[in-house]
Amino acid sequence: MVPVFFEDGKMLIERDCYTKGKEKTACHFMCTMSTEVEKELNGIKWGKRRSVELAETIILKREGMFRNYFKALGDELIKACAPSQVKKSAGKTTGKKSAPPSGSFDGKKIEDVLSKFVPIHYTVSAEKIIDPSGYSPENVDYIAYKKVFRDMDAMMHAIPSELVYGAFFINSALTAVSLGETLSHVANMKKINRFSEQGDGGQFIPAFVLTMDMKMSYQDLKNLILDYYVSRSLDNMFEFDIMVVVNQGIVVKDWREKRSFKILDTGDDTMQWFFILMNEYLDVEKQESLDLRKYVKETTQYREY
Repeated sequence: MVPVFFEDGKMLIERDCYTKGKEKTACHFMCTMSTEVEKELNGIKWGKRRSVELAETIILKREGMFRNYFKALGDELIKACAPSQVKKSAGKTTGKKSAPPSGSFDGKKIEDVLSKFVPIHYTVSAEKIIDPSGYSPENVDYIAYKKVFRDMDAMMHAIPSELVYGAFFINSALTAVSLGETLSHVANMKKINRFSEQGDGGQFIPAFVLTMDMKMSYQDLKNLILDYYVSRSLDNMFEFDIMVVVNQGIVVKDWREKRSFKILDTGDDTMQWFFILMNEYLDVEKQESLDLRKYVKETTQYREY
């Protein structure tokens, strides 16, 4: 689904290119590169995989500002999730759920930071999701959705699933226990539209897990993830899609194989790769458009004249 492939422990992103004469070039990369990198990439032939690796290496070495920007956002997330950031506030009565439920996060700050990771036409908020059957999963911390009506939260007290393009789950410190809880919340969210009579067997909403710290090894993390899903015989459609240990490493679901995850120790590059991969998920078009008639449950007869 997402154009990611792995080779020799390296993560590469497949990129489009156009044909110039008989040779394919890497010129399509140029839109976001500096002039110096553009000149260097223009001379790269696209004939071999090695060329792709070389281009990726040049980009990562020369474009440190891109990486540093997202690392700084990662630092902001960590700070917002620190216990010292707890802010007491009066209870809300607008229908929105407070985010996240643990009460130890600066919810508004996290919302603001996540908003910088998504395209401008998406809104990030702590609204609940609802599908046409009325199913509304709990413990989804934030969602990215298209805001097509001004007062949608007041109108429905939740966001229709057809407008939701991603769900975020925040974890301050990853342990065996908190991992199990988070994966359970993800699985419940993935049940969206599976109880609807009009549903077509489910509606894909990608799940992004962000944890601020982790004490276990990556191998232990991978074993715990696989053990959770295998021991519960959960279908792979209920699995998370991307998990990041902020500014440390990233876990990516490998769609080429059933129940397969790749963990990469990406360090300071973690949040830039999260940004790139997550937005490829957000760019997937919905198969089903919003039909508000499905959300009207009352059967009423009106006089006709």
